[in-house]
Amino acid sequence: MHYLVQPRRLAIALAATLGIAALPLAGGAARAAASPDYLFHDAHFHLTNYVQQGTDIHKYLEIMGDKVGRSTLFGIPLQQTWSYENSGDFAPTYYLQSDAPLYYYSFTDAFIANAYLKLTPEQRKRIDR
Repeated sequence: MHYLVQPRRLAIALAATLGIAALPLAGGAARAAASPDYLFHDAHFHLTNYVQQGTDIHKYLEIMGDKVGRSTLFGIPLQQTWSYENSGDFAPTYYLQSDAPLYYYSFTDAFIANAYLKLTPEQRKRIDR
């Protein structure tokens, strides 16, 4: 099941479009310069979708592989309402799949923080906070 855009493909396309090998890394330029094999740094990635499902953080590090040096993780703090009157048996996972309202889901930040804390100190070095 596809929840999120694959960041590796996005990163390669972005770097190619901009004609650069790496994007600047705010506050970590020294680390970026020490790892010239990465295509870019400072990728913006949503670990959850509109129904608070998504890629496991360890799987995301695998996806980053040797192309993404550092990344910033976000959740999507909006939850899609499943309104039977609106979409019947279809449970939308994206806000454009239904006219039902979205509501703010305040636990998203805690979920992302908890996922981050499950990483080893070495793995955490690849995630910008």
